[in-house]
Amino acid sequence: MNGPADSPIRPKLVVRDGAGEIVIGTLEEALAFIARHELAVRSANRDGTIFRLQAATSAEEKIAANEAFRGWVEAAGLLIRAE
Repeated sequence: MNGPADSPIRPKLVVRDGAGEIVIGTLEEALAFIARHELAVRSANRDGTIFRLQAATSAEEKIAANEAFRGWVEAAGLLIRAE
């Protein structure tokens, strides 16, 4: 497999999820997280971020997807810290 499931996020991101926090360590986890927040957090770049996460296969695309996701969680006010 060469898709998001086996693609680590570096650094891992600790994000707000409901009343708690979770660690996002792969692009697959990032995709699941952003999909769960469809109604709660809307932003102009959300759909583009989802597309990048889903389509990332090359190293460059995975880096871009990682950066897009981090930008989205920061803009949404959900990033607690990077580890």
